[in-house]
Amino acid sequence: MLQQGIYSNAHNAPRDCSIERTTVADELVELSRGIVSRADEVSGRSHNKLSPVMTPPYPKENACQPEAADREWPPLFAELRSNLFSILVSLRSIDEALDRTEL
Repeated sequence: MLQQGIYSNAHNAPRDCSIERTTVADELVELSRGIVSRADEVSGRSHNKLSPVMTPPYPKENACQPEAADREWPPLFAELRSNLFSILVSLRSIDEALDRTEL
């Protein structure tokens, strides 16, 4: 969100200043996106490093899907929910890689 204001300098000459402001919601969404990215990266690295000593993958019964929402989520919470679900998928992938590793 960009806020603009007119401020006076020492000589009382007005000047236009733009100040970048972010909301707490924006910061939370950006933080959750960063955590999703990092979780995906760690999951991929785990599989790449451990693949030479991993057993074949287990048959997958159901793909990990978020539960259907019983109500409409506001956009902020819908995005946070989606990001949390992505983190859960990455953690499950890391857990699977560790379970299949034989050292």
